[in-house]
Amino acid sequence: MSNSNPFQAEAVQNYAQKCCVALVLDTSGSMDGQGISQLNQGIQAFFDEIRNDTANLGQKLEIGVITFDTTVERICEPKLAEFIDLPALAAQGSTRMVDGVREGINMVRQRKDWYKSTGQRYYRPWIIMITDGAPDDDQKGHLMALASEIQQGMEKKEFCFMAIGVDGAEVSVLQTISNSEIPPRMISGLKFAAFFKWLSSTIADVAKGQSVSDAVNGNAWDGGFTV
Repeated sequence: MSNSNPFQAEAVQNYAQKCCVALVLDTSGSMDGQGISQLNQGIQAFFDEIRNDTANLGQKLEIGVITFDTTVERICEPKLAEFIDLPALAAQGSTRMVDGVREGINMVRQRKDWYKSTGQRYYRPWIIMITDGAPDDDQKGHLMALASEIQQGMEKKEFCFMAIGVDGAEVSVLQTISNSEIPPRMISGLKFAAFFKWLSSTIADVAKGQSVSDAVNGNAWDGGFTV
């Protein structure tokens, strides 16, 4: 990670206890068509859910968005939902999954450092990776190292990591990089809107003091979700 923090000059919007969520999204060519369309709709539904939340989640939850295809791009740095104007995602290229997740880890660590430097309290951040396939061949050799990074980060309570697969995803890859506290999940039928509704509810429960494992496993999943 670079010694310079991209957020160091940013002004604090409010001093509510923050929770950073990094969405790490597969925008490779296999997501073209209904996949990318439903993902775009689901993300907007997620933002709407947060903006309309009656428990003030909109003042606490900061969302960043990273896409990975042939390249990795931070298309939205962490910010409150009311300030997000996300361009529509487009599908193209290959699947730099490992690089994408590592950029998600980098993002939440930088955001935590900024919280500390500006005197803001914060909850454990979340990294949510959504994919419909497997990483590029030259990325597969780095999966175990990534899994170790995630395991250590989870054990130290640096962040929560959740791997989400949609139709076509390699479950074995998701299992390799996931921690037992938050096992990987599959979404059938491209039900992204339902997933993001569940996600906002789960994060809200953790913010209220519920344990991560209880919140993840205790909330009812829509019928489109399977282990």
